[in-house]
Amino acid sequence: AAPGLVELYRLSGDVGNRPDGDPMSLRALADATGVPLDSAQRMLRAGGLVADDPDAEVWHSSDLEWIGMTVVAQELFGNEAVEMLVRRAGAAMSQLANAASSVFRATQWDHGHEPTPVEIVKRNLNTRPLIDLYMRLCAQLYRYHSRLSFRDDSIAAGRFAELRAMGIGFVDLASSTEIGARLSAHELSRWINDFTVVAYETATSHGARVVKTIGDEVMLCAVEPTAVVAAALELVDYCASHPKFATARGGVAAGEVLEQDGDCFGPVVNRAARFVEAAPDGSVMVDSTVATATDDGFMVVPATATDHRGIGVVDWFAVSRVDPV
Repeated sequence: AAPGLVELYRLSGDVGNRPDGDPMSLRALADATGVPLDSAQRMLRAGGLVADDPDAEVWHSSDLEWIGMTVVAQELFGNEAVEMLVRRAGAAMSQLANAASSVFRATQWDHGHEPTPVEIVKRNLNTRPLIDLYMRLCAQLYRYHSRLSFRDDSIAAGRFAELRAMGIGFVDLASSTEIGARLSAHELSRWINDFTVVAYETATSHGARVVKTIGDEVMLCAVEPTAVVAAALELVDYCASHPKFATARGGVAAGEVLEQDGDCFGPVVNRAARFVEAAPDGSVMVDSTVATATDDGFMVVPATATDHRGIGVVDWFAVSRVDPV
């Protein structure tokens, strides 16, 4: 597109996404809320936003409420805790915004239709109802997931982390390199989206959670290790029957895990990662803790001892579902 047209696209997109209220400078926001200017700057930066010029009118009167509320929150929880929450919220919103924008742009060229400049501008200007819906969706989903996160089985660790006994698993598309070499970017995107959708649905159906996707790999967790095993086995089976994926492999370990920023860390995570790295295609390999936790619905078979990268020789087992009689 011509430079002038690109600017028009950006302007229409900015109008469609602009926060509610009148433009205000950061200095004016700080004065109106009684929040020290440096504190307001620190909060915005924690949220992932540039706040260098205190007199630029790039903020809005709708920011008054949340910036003012940080003072109340800091009195209850302390400055560090509030900044940490804003930092995590900013990181999550950045991911959501980029994902939503990518979907929005991609659908403009859906089904081979190339939109005209007028169509692009109109769609950019008309995004506000979609964004309002998205915000209501995020708020409602947060409440449900927040209820699910209330647990009394953890131990505080560090400043804002927890230690919890749980199962961790990885499922990796073993043939992703070959798939990527023979598919177009459009086709690869569609197949990877298939994998991601099924991973989330499978994890949820078994009581597990998707911690994150890492390219062609998904990381799962659950308090009950068998939930992770069941999800990993189903996902590996799905890939085996998929017309493009052909094969996948999984690794599951259990024990005390450090949870922080929604992610999981520690030796248990490392063990599961090394297991999936060395697992035979089409298999799910587990450690002795998981093997002991499995019930009659699973068959566990000891595997040949392997020197796993970085963790040495660790007992591991192949696990499979027992077919109902």
